[in-house]
Amino acid sequence: MRIFTRLTTSLSAAFDRAVGSIENHDAVIQSSIVQIRRKSAEVKARLKRVRSDAVRMEEKMVRLQEQANRWAERATASDTEKNLALECVQRRKHCLEQVQHLQQSRDQLREVEQRLSDNIEQIDKRLHSLQQQRSVMRSRQAAADACRVSENLFDACGVVDIDETLERWDAQIMDVEMNYESISPIDDIERRFIEDEDKVALEAELAALKNLKEVSDE
Repeated sequence: MRIFTRLTTSLSAAFDRAVGSIENHDAVIQSSIVQIRRKSAEVKARLKRVRSDAVRMEEKMVRLQEQANRWAERATASDTEKNLALECVQRRKHCLEQVQHLQQSRDQLREVEQRLSDNIEQIDKRLHSLQQQRSVMRSRQAAADACRVSENLFDACGVVDIDETLERWDAQIMDVEMNYESISPIDDIERRFIEDEDKVALEAELAALKNLKEVSDE
């Protein structure tokens, strides 16, 4: 009883230490994963806004280019007087300047978009790698703690106690076996019948082998 009490106490203490260690490490990694996911969500939201702004700029550039084309048609129309034609040219020029300015801004947004896309890809790869490493580390930690627990239990119970327990167990089994043999002995007559039956079975098997050899020789 003393041995089992010591085993239970050692197992509980070692298990608590192992679980506490796993939970502490896991909490740190989990916190990092949560932070990375939050940052990834922020970057993705920013990327969405950048793409939306770039699309709006491109749509506005198309409208301004259409306006510039209309002002050019008006300026070159045969029935447009000179002063009015010059005003049309001025407005066309203003539209084209806006197009050029928007194009520069759009190009900058596209560069930002590419950088954000690359960053998101790197973040997702890092997150996936971290999750895999976490899974591997948890498995390794569990295996290491299991080995340590088993070693601590072996040291706690002591080699002498184990040997003594095995000896007492062996003695108990031998006592049962001896009692069983004394209750159900095999007498000489039964032994002779068993030997005769075994001999008949062996002779039958020998005859079968000889017959098989004769058939194969033919």
